[in-house]
Amino acid sequence: MPIAVAGGLAGIQHQTGVTTLDIDLVIPSGRSDEFGCAAETAGFRWINRSDNGWHRFVMDDVEGEVSIECLPAGKNSPRDAEDAPPIPEPEELGVSSGLGYANLTGWVLMKLVANRDKDRYHLGEAVKQMDEAKMAMVVQHLRKYPTRYLREFQRILQACQDEDSRNW
Repeated sequence: MPIAVAGGLAGIQHQTGVTTLDIDLVIPSGRSDEFGCAAETAGFRWINRSDNGWHRFVMDDVEGEVSIECLPAGKNSPRDAEDAPPIPEPEELGVSSGLGYANLTGWVLMKLVANRDKDRYHLGEAVKQMDEAKMAMVVQHLRKYPTRYLREFQRILQACQDEDSRNW
């Protein structure tokens, strides 16, 4: 099954230079339980088994436990706005088979929908690394969704530009 790595780990892939404490995986619609059984067979421990597919696991590592969060495609987090787009399918994030990183446009949208301080920070760090073509691609993608997401992305972009001009 296609599984998209999202969250901070995908941000690192998109050159944000941030750190993360967990691994967020987008699981295809209706396949969270199937993924959970496979993860358990592979030695992951269930921390939270959710009826809605928002499962959490722990993987033991020599340096400590690594938390793995399942983000079920097609669902919304309870904290999302009523009109927020659901979590995209892995294919919409550019992953058609196996494990891969969420593409930039889908990752940006997911961070904007999550609407937390750490997500805005991750986006700011990503914006600092984007060239005009990548920014245009993100803007074009965000135009498909409620305008507040594009406005917030533009606000983050402006804040990064203001910060950069003060550091001359």
